[in-house]
Amino acid sequence: VWKTSYRLILPEDSEGGQPTIQGWAIVENTTDEDWDNVNLSLVAGQPVGFTMDLYQPLFIPRPDIPVPVLAGLMPTVYEEGSPALAKREFQSQMKSAGADRFEVRGGTAVTSSAGQPLDGAANFGFSADEMMRYTAATQATAGEIGEVFQYTLDAPITIERQQSAMLPILSSALDGRRVSIYNRQGLSDHPMRGVELTNSSGLQFMPGPITVFDGSAYAGDAQTGHVSEGEKRLIAYAVDLDVDVKSDDKSMSRVDSIKIVRGNLVQTTKRETGVVHTLTNNDRKRSRTVLVEHPKMEGWELVTPSEPSETTESLHRFEIELDPGEAGKFEIKFKRVDSQTLGLENYNRNTLLVYHRNGQISDAVLDAITEAMRLNAEVSKAQEKITGVERERSEISKDQSRIRQNMGGLDRNSQLYRRYIEKLNTQETRLEQMEDELEALRADLEQKREAYRDYVSRLNVS
Repeated sequence: VWKTSYRLILPEDSEGGQPTIQGWAIVENTTDEDWDNVNLSLVAGQPVGFTMDLYQPLFIPRPDIPVPVLAGLMPTVYEEGSPALAKREFQSQMKSAGADRFEVRGGTAVTSSAGQPLDGAANFGFSADEMMRYTAATQATAGEIGEVFQYTLDAPITIERQQSAMLPILSSALDGRRVSIYNRQGLSDHPMRGVELTNSSGLQFMPGPITVFDGSAYAGDAQTGHVSEGEKRLIAYAVDLDVDVKSDDKSMSRVDSIKIVRGNLVQTTKRETGVVHTLTNNDRKRSRTVLVEHPKMEGWELVTPSEPSETTESLHRFEIELDPGEAGKFEIKFKRVDSQTLGLENYNRNTLLVYHRNGQISDAVLDAITEAMRLNAEVSKAQEKITGVERERSEISKDQSRIRQNMGGLDRNSQLYRRYIEKLNTQETRLEQMEDELEALRADLEQKREAYRDYVSRLNVS
């Protein structure tokens, strides 16, 4: 697998000019033979590779299958197809100059036949234009072959066994702009210095590291994945210490409305959550374009701003312009509406009156709930009466057990024994009365329950 390495040179004039990207292919001869004047093509792609044991013999047992029986044929439904996109053809010829071939003898240094170094450390005395020229001319022709993209070296190369070479394959101006990228999950106090690049080179970029120069000064390192022609990418190469960011989380939840649907309270709650970023550009000379990244929130609706500048699979990006020395606040807010079904008994009257005063409950809903509460209170009173009678009956039963136990040791002609007999007679009379009372009370309770259920089941009030 060949690898790539890039140099990105940003123009010294931050307000104009295009970034320039230069790329090298890192090719390694890992064999035990020298490559002498080899024609080399570098193909971009990820082919499927695997190993298989073809040495061991294979024996396939014959399966035992039943006698075939002809079954009825079922109709076939074919999926609808889409017309294939016409294959895009392009052929981009890179400029080539200088060498007839590349050579590596006894080391990893790479030179052209003219002895010019193909890559090296930056000379910080160079200007940006000199930095852009500080590389060997590209020695590859790029283009598509079949379904893959390839760079074909214009001249044969020579690489000795177990050696490697860095071969210049591209040098192109790109559409791009300087940006600062803020993601709270990565760094909370400062954004990252970065560049928004569009691959306008007509080529495909392979994954690899990028060394970034701001003019002729080293600015930092970055990394890129595969970038097809016309695609846009963000790269970050350093912390932007001139921009400070402070973030405050904001959240709110309030009951919006309460309705009655089929006898149940349907409570609608509005929830809001978000963050307020305070951004300060301490750079007194240069403005900033800040891209603020915020995670997407499943089930929430973006309110402020109404739309992001850009959306990825997992986050939103918002663009903010800061003049030199300017500070400003930027709010991101999401909202959602939740509905919850509750029983009428989940609220007391005082809470409902507060909601009514705030306009969250209509007069009709308040009146309906008040009537339902009155009917439910009647049910509770009827249940309390039954509970009182049953409690009295239980107490009498306990007292009778005590009296019978005491009577076992008394003379039947004694005054206390006769007294116990009279009390038992009185209690028995009361127990008989209680049975009649309980029957009437239970009937009254069921009647009140039915009245409550009938009223509530027909309630649909907004």
